[in-house]
Amino acid sequence: MTAADLPEPTARAINVLDLAAADPVALSAVVASVTPSRLTVDAEPSVLAGVALVLECPDEQATAICEVVRLKYQRNVLRCYARVKGRWKRV
Repeated sequence: MTAADLPEPTARAINVLDLAAADPVALSAVVASVTPSRLTVDAEPSVLAGVALVLECPDEQATAICEVVRLKYQRNVLRCYARVKGRWKRV
């Protein structure tokens, strides 16, 4: 599976570096079950740390995970992305 195989506009991803820095134990428990192939994408090509881990689950579940993450972490602390019209956008 590649990033091109992901459905539009339902794909979601979480920044890898932010995930490791924030709270790796708690977040990995939430994210591990929805990232079986560990597919990564370059969500922000202009940023050195712009690599994100794709959430491989139904859109409703991926959206809910991003919303739960947002309850604890602000947008600039843990970056979540949605794939819209072939591009990754921060949400």
